[in-house]
Amino acid sequence: SDETVMAGARLVPEDALMALSVSTTADRWQRLTRYGTPESQTLFRDSLAALEGRLLGEIGYTYADDIKPWVGDRITVAFLAPPPITSDTEPEDLQADRAALFILPIANLRRVRELAEEDGQSPAWQERTYKGITVRERQENGSSYAIAVIDRRFFVAATDSSAIDRAIDAYKGNDSIVSTPGYNPAW
Repeated sequence: SDETVMAGARLVPEDALMALSVSTTADRWQRLTRYGTPESQTLFRDSLAALEGRLLGEIGYTYADDIKPWVGDRITVAFLAPPPITSDTEPEDLQADRAALFILPIANLRRVRELAEEDGQSPAWQERTYKGITVRERQENGSSYAIAVIDRRFFVAATDSSAIDRAIDAYKGNDSIVSTPGYNPAW
């Protein structure tokens, strides 16, 4: 629904480089696989499989088994610029890449909790609290990941811990892309 998309957008910081919302409805994705040539259809399927492997495979998840049973009808994806350089910026932070932020509306909170309990047994996750929200972080194969559940309505995942903090700041401070002039009419 549009309300879900707009609410998910409230977690995207207003300085995001790009944000998009994609449907999780299987029949819409099935329709896409019918367009183009057999070669382009194969390329599309292979690209989706590679994306799933890159985003979920490293941490042992699949979309069909671990995400689909609880996610809402749309996922919002945002790409954030590295944090601004300040006097406290560490040299390794200058090498920071763009962070990806994934906002998944929760349609079945019980399933999310079950998944969290199963994965919570892993010592790879470290917990911290940011502005009253529990953030879980882990390092895997040289990459870092962070996740949080916000207001029991949104599961937020990021490829960088600071991206989760920026999403929480945007949500709590009302300085998300939704507050950008012209956003609502453009949407």
